[in-house]
Amino acid sequence: MYDTILPEEQQAQEAQIESTLADMQEGDLVHIPQGVELWLDTKKGMRLRMTEKPIAGVYLSTRSQYIYRVYANGDWNVKKSDVYPMGEDDGIS
Repeated sequence: MYDTILPEEQQAQEAQIESTLADMQEGDLVHIPQGVELWLDTKKGMRLRMTEKPIAGVYLSTRSQYIYRVYANGDWNVKKSDVYPMGEDDGIS
């Protein structure tokens, strides 16, 4: 049937993800889910994009405590809480 995640397990999983995000290095792959806002400041204002489907991106740098700079079909800013690190076992070959 369906696996039930207990609150303790969920907290442990979230803590592991947070720890991994803190260790991000330039070039690491990140998973960006569907419906995430990506934005870029330009001379004319702000360029905004919403992901229509889950995509992979490349971590470039940390802009602030809450924002990453990633490359995903262009150079974008994204909320740190909206991306997830991709490990070796995530099916990318």
